[in-house]
Parts: sequence; structure tokens; C-alpha cells
Amino acid sequence: MKDICYIAAFPKSGITYLNFMLFHILFDRPQDAARIDSDYIYDLHESLSRVPPPGEAPRYVKIHFPYSNGLPLRQRASRAVYLLRDPIDVMMSVWDFKHLLGEDGLLDATQGDEAAKFQLFCKHWVATGGMMNPWMGSWKANVSSWLDQRELPVLFVAYERLKARPFEELRRILQFLGRDASDQAVNAAVEAGKPDNMRKVESAEIEKGLSGVFYRPALARGYSRGYRFVGRMHGGSSDKVLTPDARQQANQVFGPLMERASALAAGAAPRAPAAIRSPMFPPPHAPAAAAARKSAAPATVASTTSDIYCTYFDHNYLSRAVVMIESLRRFDSRTPIHVLALSDLCVKILQELALPNVKIIPLAVLEEAYPELAAVKPTRKLIEYYFTLSPFLPHYLFASTKADRITYIDADLWFFSPPQAVLDSLGDASVAITPHRFSFAYRNHTIFGLYNVAWISYRRCPEGLDCLNAYKADCLAWCHDRLEDGRFGDQKYLDTWPARYPGLKVITHKGVNLAVWNVHGHVIRLKDNVVTVDSDPLVFYHFSGTQMLPGGGVQVPTEPGGSSRSTAVLLEHVINPYRRRLDDEHRVLEQRFPVLAAAASEIRYSGGLLGAAAPRKAVF
Repeated sequence: MKDICYIAAFPKSGITYLNFMLFHILFDRPQDAARIDSDYIYDLHESLSRVPPPGEAPRYVKIHFPYSNGLPLRQRASRAVYLLRDPIDVMMSVWDFKHLLGEDGLLDATQGDEAAKFQLFCKHWVATGGMMNPWMGSWKANVSSWLDQRELPVLFVAYERLKARPFEELRRILQFLGRDASDQAVNAAVEAGKPDNMRKVESAEIEKGLSGVFYRPALARGYSRGYRFVGRMHGGSSDKVLTPDARQQANQVFGPLMERASALAAGAAPRAPAAIRSPMFPPPHAPAAAAARKSAAPATVASTTSDIYCTYFDHNYLSRAVVMIESLRRFDSRTPIHVLALSDLCVKILQELALPNVKIIPLAVLEEAYPELAAVKPTRKLIEYYFTLSPFLPHYLFASTKADRITYIDADLWFFSPPQAVLDSLGDASVAITPHRFSFAYRNHTIFGLYNVAWISYRRCPEGLDCLNAYKADCLAWCHDRLEDGRFGDQKYLDTWPARYPGLKVITHKGVNLAVWNVHGHVIRLKDNVVTVDSDPLVFYHFSGTQMLPGGGVQVPTEPGGSSRSTAVLLEHVINPYRRRLDDEHRVLEQRFPVLAAAASEIRYSGGLLGAAAPRKAVF
């Protein structure tokens, strides 16, 4: 079902302005303006979990990623609107937004320090082609990817023309979408989108202190200093802020691409692949066609994917898991993720969220496949029983799919770069495990295990299956959240694996499983907007022990020590972005599913182990 249209743009190109007006035309529910990104024009980066399953109704998805075949929801996409803005005006909007975020110490910088930072920022922007962060690519790479692709029809819209002639440009967009609207509706949307009117909406959100289309509580400090999301609507910045030499360099970097893109955005017909002949959405009353499509759908078959991921969690860990899956999908939209849902409420909510390419396995299904679990379940605390299941989930998947390799991942990870490089490095390894790499401050924590269960890969081969079978027997026999006879939960069993299984590989990539217990043993830097760990790109950070605070907000465990420079990079580019994202997702899920707020967790680690920061899945 091709029911999705991407509304795409490089960040800070005016996409919120465009979507604000489209919302008023397409949905005409001004009372729901605060929910534009979560329920109407779905923000793929924050609300991927809220996109409904495929259907006859058209869906609109906001996206900042460069184009690729691996885009989330790509198989459902029929076309895209791409909003283009002058890259130096984008640069200035990014600079303003960095103040609202409180990045680079800008909120506390002196006037002289800020001026020096601005010079460096401008030089870096032009030299890198407009690099903001690696997920979105540079401005040049992002725009080029949408210009060069030939798989989706794309309507290019110039932000400058949209500001100058909003009525005409909205009409052009509506025609492309196959939607109609009265002149009165379009004019009302134009009025709603005027900067002063959007600022009134933002001011109301700030006064209420609730997340909306503009306001985010996590940015309260920037708001308190007078910075706003609805900015100064920069225009003509190249002449205003760049020296003649810098302007010449910017023209060399951005000019050819701007000319090419501007020609397409100057009212020309959208460029469409030759193979596309059908409209984006089926007519509203076409039962025969719908039935034909349904009957032609391929039969469901067992997975034949070479790699699959699996994880498990209950409803108390749902927001962390959704954020983890979302981050993984930035870099890999195709590899299936099999989720063992550990509570009925978790099953129900996951079914409603319908996350793309996520397969749900209710706990009852696993327990039916392994009746031996019934004998140990009453003898263990809930968290101990969950840990007992660690080997059973991949064992079940080897029996029920045709996967060559299964990688278990914890639900409290956050991905920063593609994990495929790690998978490729494993070669034919029968098993792959991740060392803790304890820093000096955590040198005594080896008693909890040399390896961490955050990432374990098993291959379908005799040694890999032998390892998994032995692990399953071990966890069935004993799995408790205490140290006893050289055992600890499901984790310390891994200590003996390297000696027992010659085909096992210990993952040495420093960017894998960075966490509070090892971060101060590494040099953390930002290079070309990529966080590096001893020169390796950060693949994922393990946010073990992160707590959702009762009154709202997120507490992430941190440890004093390490260099101030490494700590600054870690806080600004790893910890704080995760804290903001998790807080937003938690609020969204509780608003959509109020029962979550009342479903208190029954799981607690014993005080001694939690106090010692035993590195495992600290709290569900």
C-alpha cells in the first residue's frame, strides 16, 4: 500500500512553517495544533511509532534524512515534497537554534567568546558543505540525494517563494498531492502561518509548559533566556553576515547545487520516474481495485533474512525501547527486529504502534514453546525471570525463522552510527560478545562479569548453537540478581565462553557499548560532527540505569572523572540529546496510553547491586 508522502527538508529549512499551513488545510483542526508532529504530519524522527499501519487514507510524514532506499517507511512512500532553502539562511537558523538548545556553551558565553564561536561555526559550515549532524548529512549531501534519486516523484519547493507567495505555492503542493481545498481554506492557512500568529501559538505553549508543535520542556533554559523556535525568518544572510571572501567561497561550495535545485523549485512540474503512471492515492471509493490489490498480496512466509535483531522488554521499558528502535532505524530500516513483549499491556501497545518491520512475540508464545520455564518462574523475582529468558529468545528465533545470524540487543541502547560495520567485522564468528572495558573507577566491577549482555550475536552453525544451548541450560538452572559461586544473573556465564568456543569473537570496536562504566577510559571527541571513541565512531551508547523521574524528566547515570573536553562532548552530543528524546517519547506515550502512567513497575534491583552500579539492564 503506497499511502505515504514524505514532507522532506534539511533541518531548519522552514519545514515546520510549511507543515503548520498544510495541517490547517488538510485537517482543519486548529485545536490540535500541538499534535501536528505526533498525530497528523508524523515527525519520523520523534513519532515513527505513531504512524498508523498501511491503509487507504493518505499519510504525511516529516523527514530530515537524505534520500536512500533504506529510509523508514520507504516501501509505503509514493512521492515527496522537498522544501529547499538558501544554505546560508539555514546556517543562521541553525545558529539561532543552537542557542535555544544551549549547545557549545552559548547561553553562558561572553560577547567576545560568542563572536569567536560564530566565526568558527561559519567556517566549518561552508567548509563542510553545511554539516549539522551525521544523521542528516550535510546540506549539500542532503539536497543532492533528493535531486539525484529517480525512484520517487518529488516536488521541489523554494522556501523563499513559499514565504513570498504562500497561496500560490500551497496551491501547487495541493495539486501535487491530489488534494483540493477552497480559496478560503488556503487563505486561512496562510494567515495561521504568519510569523506573528505562530509566535502566539509558541507563547501559549511556553506558558502552559507542555510539549507542542514548537515548545519542548527540555529546552526550558533556552526559552528562559528569550530564545524561541519561531525564529527571525532569516533571508539574504549571505550578504549580511559573510565577508566578500567568505561569500565567494560559499558560492563555490553551494552555488552549482543551488542553481540546479532552484530551477526545479521555480514552479516547474515535479520530476517523476518514467515508470510511475498511477496517482499517489487510490480514489476514495474503489472497492474493486482494493480487493484486487488484497488478493494479489504475497502469502506470509517464514523470514529468510540473513540477519535479524531481537530484544525484550515490558511496558515499563516501552519508551526506552521505542527510542532505541527509532535510532536503529535511522541506519537500518530493513533488518527485522523481533520483540519479546513481556507483559500483556506491552503487547497491546506495540500492536497499536505497529512499528515498521518489528515482529511481536507475546511472552505466552515463548512460554508455550518452552514448558520447562513454568517450573522456575515462581522461584525467581520478575527481573530474574526476565534475565532467564535471554538465551530462550534467540533459541526460539533460530527454530522459527531461517536467519543465519541473530543479534540480541538491550532495549536501552541508542545508536549513533550504522551497526552494519560491526556485523561485517564479525565474519564467520560463531558467537560475538562485548567486553565491559571497565575504566579505572570501575576496576572492581569485574566480579559482575568481564562481558556485557547488551549485544550478543549468534550464528546458525554447530558451535554457535552449542553455545546457545549451553547458555539456555545455565540460565534455566540458576539466574538470580546476586553474586553467588562465581555467577551473576545471565551475565557472568559469558566469562568462560572465549575459552570454550574457539570460533567466538570479542568485539574490540571502541564505539560499541560505550557506557557509564567505561566512558572515562576513552577519549571522546567530535570529528566532522561524528562522536568518536578513541578515533572509532560511536556506534551505540548503553544507557543502563536511566530512570524516568516521577515528576517528569530523565535521570541518566554519569560518573565524575575523565577529561573536561571528553565530558563536554559526551554531555552535549550523547547524554543530553538522549535525555531530551526519551523525555519527549515518554510524555507522548503516556498521553496516548494513559494506562502507562498508572502501571507502576514491580521490578527493583537489590540495593547493594544498584548502588554498585552493576552493569546490566538496571531497571525495567
